[in-house]
Amino acid sequence: QRKLLCYTTLSEHREMVADPRPAIAIAVMASQDPSPHECRRGDKDWSELVTDLDFDTSVLGVKTARLGEEELTEQDLVQCLAYCKAECGVSLLFWQARQDWVQTRRIMERANLDGHFVNDRILWRAGVSQEASNSLSHATHATANLTIGPFGGREATPSLLALGVKAGAFSRFNLDERVSRQQFERLFSTSLANSVLGRGIDDVVLVARNGNEEVGMMALCGGRGARGSEAAIRLIAVDDEYQGQGVARCLIAAAFSWALGQGCTSIVAWAQEKNVWASRLYTSTGFVLEERWLDFHFWLSPQPRESGVRGRTLCEGIPS
Repeated sequence: QRKLLCYTTLSEHREMVADPRPAIAIAVMASQDPSPHECRRGDKDWSELVTDLDFDTSVLGVKTARLGEEELTEQDLVQCLAYCKAECGVSLLFWQARQDWVQTRRIMERANLDGHFVNDRILWRAGVSQEASNSLSHATHATANLTIGPFGGREATPSLLALGVKAGAFSRFNLDERVSRQQFERLFSTSLANSVLGRGIDDVVLVARNGNEEVGMMALCGGRGARGSEAAIRLIAVDDEYQGQGVARCLIAAAFSWALGQGCTSIVAWAQEKNVWASRLYTSTGFVLEERWLDFHFWLSPQPRESGVRGRTLCEGIPS
């Protein structure tokens, strides 16, 4: 089987005696669940900021939600987590925060102390223009028989799904030890299969072929962003046997062309900070590092055991 190189893309409540700073209340013990009044105190309406993630819930097997507020204080987060657990029954909460936000470093330290998942992520951006697209296309050299185009409307092939799974090798889902290998693979393969059929979050899945062989892929979506209409590279992977042959650069060039056709003014890509391959690819194709973010996975209750779960159970190693 070929190796594939991819580019992609608080503990319980406790009394603080020696440390007067508030703890990040991640896994609230049943006997210490706060009252609804305590959950709702403050000036934020958490029901408006927390969104249930039905797809993630169905694949991971635990109720999963996303917190949409980027800048929170420690006390805000304590209240939000209490609300999610006590009133919504959320087991896993995703949160994305800017690294330069004044509170982020302290929250990250607290989350790490309590045994929860935190990961660095980089946002890359490139301007989209016909000139940039032509320049990249002319500077790209690839295998003579390489062709790139949309996958089409039929069901995803096993080789395409394998590329999609490998595209997530550096993702937060693969790095979080509480997500099993089966859950991780199911998350990425199901998401890509849905996108191929037009039922997923991607607008197009581009496939690089050498003859009839699928040797690379990219999943793209488009929409309104912080800087107008932008396209986003969600997944990209290349078969290891075709590394160094310009396949990834050809996929980037095809992404520029697709973004132009959609009327986008820029294209963005997320990559984990440790993914040096992605950094080299995006730097060499005109992207610039725009922002640094942190991904948080707050586990509020134990997830169902599944064969192949990596690492510890939720309660192991979390200070009380």
